[in-house]
Formats: sequence, structure tokens, C-alpha cells
Amino acid sequence: MKKYLMVMIVMCMGATSYAAEPSYQNINLGYSIVDIDGASKDLTGITFGGAFRQSEQLLLYFQHSRYKEDSLKLNATVFGGNYLHEISNTTDFTAGIALVQSSVELGSISDSEFDLGLNIGITSRLSDFLQLDGGLGFVDGNTAISVTGRFFVDSKISLDLSLGSSDDSTTTTIGASYVF
Repeated sequence: MKKYLMVMIVMCMGATSYAAEPSYQNINLGYSIVDIDGASKDLTGITFGGAFRQSEQLLLYFQHSRYKEDSLKLNATVFGGNYLHEISNTTDFTAGIALVQSSVELGSISDSEFDLGLNIGITSRLSDFLQLDGGLGFVDGNTAISVTGRFFVDSKISLDLSLGSSDDSTTTTIGASYVF
């Protein structure tokens, strides 16, 4: 994992000087597939959210995900804030905290909980058409790593591909964002 992180940092630090600043303010919608270790079927569902830059150094965000497969339902809602630190005019370091609410239903059995999450990451606008985000998250003793590529079809619309891996699952999300 250390090699992977070093590759991400080197890639993001090598951003070209003609690229735009990273884009943060957006609303997004996506379709996700969650492969849970040991499960016979994958969960599929939708995710939507948004991010709002409150100042040069503060980003507030939310994300809601809803997955289902047969009688199993999983919902997760995240509200958080990130501190943004500019490394260069195209690359930022981020660190934040989030409140995570999750619920699971299996037939007539259900459970839900609230947890506090921490995250760190790097966001880099490599060109006017490509932005990469990479990060680590920690929630309730679990660690997750994620990478997102945002491919801008114009200055306001991006097509997004996100890959995430945690201690017991892997998530792939395809979506789109509107930047404002």
C-alpha cells in the first residue's frame, strides 16, 4: 500500500502548470457495485451527493448511498467537512472529519449506527479535462482507500469513475457531476 500511495503523490505533484485549479463545488449522481468479501452476490445501487466550498480552506460535503440485493438493503449517509491546503496551484492536500450514519436490513432484521470518520487525501487537476482524487478514510476501526478520476466533458460536466477498497469490500462507481 505504501508504493500505491507514493505513486499517487508523485502523480499528483507532477501536475502541469497550465491546468486549472481543482473543482470542488458539485452535485453528483452515480451507479455503484459493491463486492463484499465472502458474499455470493454483489450489492448494486445509487449514490448521490454534493460538495460546497465555504472558504479557501473549508469544504462541506454530503453523500448518500443506497444498495440492494434480494432481501439485503444497505444505506449510508455521510456529512463532513474537509480542510484544504494548497500544495500548488493545481494540487491540494485535504484532511477532514465526517459523521457517518449507516443502516442494514435483512428481511425483518435491521440495525443502524452512527460513527465518526477521518480522512486525508490529495486532489489534483492534471489538465483542464482530468482531475484525480486519492485518499484514505478511517471509520469505526476500518480503513478504506479510494481513487476517483473526473473526466471533464466541458467546464461544468464531468464523467466520474471511482474505485474504493476497504477491509471487507470493494466498490466501483460510475457517475456524473455538475460543477458550479
